[in-house]
Parts: sequence; C-alpha cells; structure tokens
Amino acid sequence: MHQTLVLFAGSLDRQQDVASYHACPHTTSCGYESQVDSPLVVYYSMYGHVHKLAEAAAEGAGSVDHAEVDLRRVPETLTEDILEKMGATEAQKLQAGIPICRVDQLAEADAIIFGTPTRFGNMCGQMKQFLDATGQLWAKAALVGKVASVITSSNTQHGGQESTILSFHVPCCIRV
Repeated sequence: MHQTLVLFAGSLDRQQDVASYHACPHTTSCGYESQVDSPLVVYYSMYGHVHKLAEAAAEGAGSVDHAEVDLRRVPETLTEDILEKMGATEAQKLQAGIPICRVDQLAEADAIIFGTPTRFGNMCGQMKQFLDATGQLWAKAALVGKVASVITSSNTQHGGQESTILSFHVPCCIRV
C-alpha cells in the first residue's frame, strides 16, 4: 500500500494528550497528497510544552515509510540570567541535546512542521527572529512549493492558538 505523509495545521491545548497528534498517512481522501521523505520539525519551547508537541509530530511523521525526520530547535535569544528568572532553566537543559536549526536547512527539507508557543496571539520572538533571517531563501525562491504546518500551545484553552497559526501561515504562504 502506498503511504503518503499528509501534513495539517492544528492546535493542541496543554490538557490534551500530545501523543494523539500525528501526521496522518492517507492518500487523496484527505485532499492533499505529496511524497515527503525528509520532513523537518523546527520549534521553540521555553518551558518544554512545545518541545513535547514537536516530539509527537516528529514521531508521527517518522511513522511514514521512508520518512527521515529531522527535529531541531531555533536559537535562544534570551540570556541564561533571564531564563533562570523565568524558571525555564531546567526545561532548557532537557532540550540541550536537540540541535539548533540553521536557516539553510529549511530549503533542504521536503516539508516543515513549525512549533511555537503562543505569545499574545502570535509566534514567539525567537521563532520570528529565526524566520526574519530567511530573506536569502525567499530571494532564491528556495521555499516555494514546500509543505508547511504549524503547531502551537498556550497556557489557556482560548489563549490565541488560532490567531498564532493564522499569523504564522503568512510567511509560509508568501511567494516571491
């Protein structure tokens, strides 16, 4: 049977079981079909919640035959002192083994699943700064045709997840 990785946008609340989020292996019944062999899951997580979502997304994407998933995080912009004051030091230590994503790796991937916490209904500053560095990729049209999806988390059930996903799709859909 032919397996295809279908990526979709979704939002998970902290109360939900993150293991239930998986990329779904369907054919054209979902309306979109694409062969994805090297999906990239790139995320930012201060306290570890989006990290768990990113791991679940990577696990789901990796369940598709021939998919070699690359899990990466964007660079931290806050100092160790600030992270300590915010109570995020332990969560950051747990993610230390996840490699930092380079902008050029976006162009190498067949598909990209972005993960970001919600900050006032938008992506976090760390992810925004990372995406702001993709100008050379856009100038070369290196991201045209990439399948992209977004996962997010917030502290409350109605904390702006939907607007975060909607605003994140703007850079995902712009064509040069």
